[in-house]
Amino acid sequence: MTHSNADGTRYFIPYAGGLKNYVKLADEIAADGYRGFALGR
Repeated sequence: MTHSNADGTRYFIPYAGGLKNYVKLADEIAADGYRGFALGR
């Protein structure tokens, strides 16, 4: 994941749980309607 600051600079934020766990967690969140996210237009 890359974070962007207001000034346009970016830095990398690694997920310490490993790619397999990250994908599993992301899939679970997506299947649950993206719980924890406020989506809008």
